[in-house]
Amino acid sequence: MKLRFLIAPVLCATLSTGALAQDPAPDSLKQNTLLEGVEIVVIRAGDHTPFTFTNLYKKDIQKLNDGKSIPYILDQMPSVVTNSDDGIGIGYADMRIRGTDNQRINFTINGIPVNDAESQGTFFVNFPDLISSASSVQVQRGVGASTNGAGAFGASVNISNIDQSEDAGAEVINTYGSYNTWRHTIKAGTGNIGGGFNFDVRLSKISSDGYIDRGFSDLKSLQFLAGWTSADRRTSLKFNLFTGKERTGQTWNGVVQDSLETNRRYNELGLKEDGTYYDDQTDNYQQDYYQLFFNHKFTEKWSGNAALFLTRGRGYYNEYRMGEAYSDYGLPDYQADTTVLSETSLIRQLWLDNYFYGIVMGARYVTQ
Repeated sequence: MKLRFLIAPVLCATLSTGALAQDPAPDSLKQNTLLEGVEIVVIRAGDHTPFTFTNLYKKDIQKLNDGKSIPYILDQMPSVVTNSDDGIGIGYADMRIRGTDNQRINFTINGIPVNDAESQGTFFVNFPDLISSASSVQVQRGVGASTNGAGAFGASVNISNIDQSEDAGAEVINTYGSYNTWRHTIKAGTGNIGGGFNFDVRLSKISSDGYIDRGFSDLKSLQFLAGWTSADRRTSLKFNLFTGKERTGQTWNGVVQDSLETNRRYNELGLKEDGTYYDDQTDNYQQDYYQLFFNHKFTEKWSGNAALFLTRGRGYYNEYRMGEAYSDYGLPDYQADTTVLSETSLIRQLWLDNYFYGIVMGARYVTQ
């Protein structure tokens, strides 16, 4: 069977950016089956595509999954280098592929772009334990096949988490590790029930004190997946909701050079004039992902699919600042009698509140 051509327009928008579109790349998968997810059509590389890639399947993911952030699940792949702010890979973590930083790596979940619409980076802490419900991961090194979201100049990473089992089942995972690290995961699925319906749910909670001083993490996530397949199996509809909520201690600055020999866990953020630390130097954020997939097989040769998505994010971080000028905040200098103060110490709170939404569509034609 040979794939002749692929049509995959992408429309995306945010409150601060306009529509995104790139030229689609052809797909070379040789399977004449009803597609389970949009990502198979427009994102994944096959054996005969000119891309360097590595696949991780469910059995591989289960062996590697110890509750750490996604970069640490992938860090044994070729050309992947990882790092974390808290020192153990639970909270904020980052990765490079072939030396390319996070902002130049295209990340998609089920073919839906997840790179931040403003910074173009991906913040894995916003979807903790997502890998527990993933069925496969593909990492493409170098320029890749993805035409969705941020430019895939350095690499592409696609995660699929919408596969459903035909059989009912449940799973409970509880683990404990160094630095008071806990992971609790509950998964359950109905399997195929009457009318072609299938439902799955996952609840996760991960917490840790972190290696770096005050680098704690308190992460929660939920996934709900509802699927429907027609009796003739030519049409399928899936709704995928997953949400993540994080509260982490700020450790963004790393360890200063002169502390590496004496106190490798040192964290300067939140330091006050008296040598104590502000006790709410934290990052707080919640991100919700809504994905709706439609697939239909029109004939033995023609099939089409579409996906609607909405990503909703909101949160803030608190920060203690010493020696801040009043003028930086649009305030006049403070005067008491003959004393004039032009700066002060303060606590500030910075917010993010954003939406990212769009539609992904594709058509596929195959011949024997």
